Amino acid sequence: MGIGYGIYKKSEMMHEAKLKLISEINLYKQNEINSEKDLIALQYKLLKAQINPHFIFNTLSYLYTSTHKLNSNVSDSIYLLTTILRHTLANDSSFSKLSEELNYIKDYIEINKLRNPNIFITLDIELNSSEDILIPKLLLATLIENIYKHGDISIPDASHISIKLENDRLIYLSENPIKADIGKELQSSKLGSTYIASALERNYNKYIFKSEAIKGKYFIQLEFSDHDKLFDN
Repeated sequence: MGIGYGIYKKSEMMHEAKLKLISEINLYKQNEINSEKDLIALQYKLLKAQINPHFIFNTLSYLYTSTHKLNSNVSDSIYLLTTILRHTLANDSSFSKLSEELNYIKDYIEINKLRNPNIFITLDIELNSSEDILIPKLLLATLIENIYKHGDISIPDASHISIKLENDRLIYLSENPIKADIGKELQSSKLGSTYIASALERNYNKYIFKSEAIKGKYFIQLEFSDHDKLFDN
């Protein structure tokens, strides 16, 4: 469990770093770079963010092979983590297929179950369309990761996620108890919310994104339609 957990935490840090970098790049795009110093600073951040996917996947493959016969939980965690990272690092596109995002979410939930079987969260997916629409990359994944970070998911039957696709309209609803003390984790939550709001604002002319805390529970509603995109991808 130690190896799998350590690799998992590293992937979380990589995900947060990527969101932060995306937000900063979007800020630079909205406000023209004012000086050569700003340009150099951005180039340096991009350089630091570069990761060699082949090295990562080769290492994970080696760890999977080495642990497969010794500890199935660890090897399963490594396999799931590999699929998660492939989605995150696959390409530089800002959009991904809904099916890929849903597979990411399923793997994320499964790897957390392997880490800790005493956490409870239900996921309901209903696709009333055969169309595999494109959505902003890691949009839904960020919402779900925030539930794991800031929600009290140790309570049975208290945390629920619903994802529906009706025609071309995606509807995401979630509810979860709030942790008693999340002070140190609020910064990463704000970063995720900033990325979501920015991605919706840049890509859709109409959408719904609401979040509120009521009596110790946190509720999120997200809706948007493929027809409301500002441009084709």
